[in-house]
Amino acid sequence: MNWPWNYDTALSAENFSFAPSGGTFKLALLGLILPYVILYFGIRGWITQEALWIGDGVDLEVSGKSARAISLAYSGIGMLFHFRWVWGLLGFYRTFEIGTIISALGIVGGITYGLYYELRY
Repeated sequence: MNWPWNYDTALSAENFSFAPSGGTFKLALLGLILPYVILYFGIRGWITQEALWIGDGVDLEVSGKSARAISLAYSGIGMLFHFRWVWGLLGFYRTFEIGTIISALGIVGGITYGLYYELRY
């Protein structure tokens, strides 16, 4: 495919550590509305202990501790969007960095915890 610019995936992944650029629309959509929708499903899954583990062509409905783990990962994804697109766009870089790191740890921890409980038998 012929890209109109020099596209390098390694550089794009590295740019994820920097604050995004954008305006009020991106802040509202990607920083407030989308994260709260994702957080809703994370909180609902934590309370009801039922969640949908979205996979590649196969979705798995989990319950119990596995659902809580996936809910933790969903909450981490919502927090990642929030910290990146709200605090990164507003220029609070320390809050953006710390929130991004904590969110990423929540995502990794939730997925690891979920895999442990699903694959332990």
